[in-house]
Amino acid sequence: MTNQTMTKARPAEAGPAKEDHKAGHTTASALSPAVVLLFAVACGLSVANIYFAQPLLDTMARDLAIAPAVIGGVVTLTQIGYAFGLVLIVPLGDL
Repeated sequence: MTNQTMTKARPAEAGPAKEDHKAGHTTASALSPAVVLLFAVACGLSVANIYFAQPLLDTMARDLAIAPAVIGGVVTLTQIGYAFGLVLIVPLGDL
């Protein structure tokens, strides 16, 4: 439903504006399609960034004179770092 159909379906209530459970915070409006697209692209690129290095591991190991088994740790540490970021940073959006 669009914002216009929502206001038609649910007329404005009398009295002060609805507020969030926290004092002084009003409810947020919907995100525009451009912002949703921006967030989707940013999310996709951040996840894809984890996997971009995998095809380059053999070249990286050869150029840096590192054993292929050791260079595999690069992708492993990247994925662990991403997981820590999800666990530690994403909940901050709920504050």
